[in-house]
Amino acid sequence: GLTVTPRALNVTPDALARTYGDANPATATASADNLVNGDTIASVSVTTPATPASNVGTYPTDASAALFSNGAAGNYTIRYARNPAGLDVTPRPLR
Repeated sequence: GLTVTPRALNVTPDALARTYGDANPATATASADNLVNGDTIASVSVTTPATPASNVGTYPTDASAALFSNGAAGNYTIRYARNPAGLDVTPRPLR
């Protein structure tokens, strides 16, 4: 019989920004290289070594747990790629 196997998919979190002192974003949109049949990813969970006290600068982000808006994660063998410039911490304006 016919065997259908999961399709390989590379998912990279899109770049994010936040202000110095704010909490890190928990989710992001993502780019994926091999989606088919109208499948789309709504968001991914993201982590970063940056903390709210991290200085202004750029930090990497790692993705996990892709949430599909169309299609299903089970149809893919997902490899999550690091975005080396995934989080831009910007200066907090003085008031």
